Amino acid sequence: IILQAANDIERLANFSKLKPPYLNDGTTSAKIVRFSTDFPGQNIEGEYTLGIFGGYKTALVQTKQGADCRSLIEATINLFSNVSFIIGVGVAYGISRDKTKLGDVLISDKIA
Repeated sequence: IILQAANDIERLANFSKLKPPYLNDGTTSAKIVRFSTDFPGQNIEGEYTLGIFGGYKTALVQTKQGADCRSLIEATINLFSNVSFIIGVGVAYGISRDKTKLGDVLISDKIA
């Protein structure tokens, strides 16, 4: 799972729910793993927090808000090639208030 947060509040809320990741021997790490990487030739830098969220291996990544996050999400999918789900956690500031209300779950029909 990739959890995508667009600001510090969303990232910290999700970080508080992560448990330490599993090690290769099946035990859990003593702490949550954080690392940064850049993607050569793409002018993209990503910071990741690895852990367990609801029993699933999870990478939490903080992006910018809106369409500016697309490049980092694409690079993240390539970095973690066995991704089953991408969950964008937040309040969808760019969506019309007439169409949605706080607490609605928005599901994309595709990833462009």
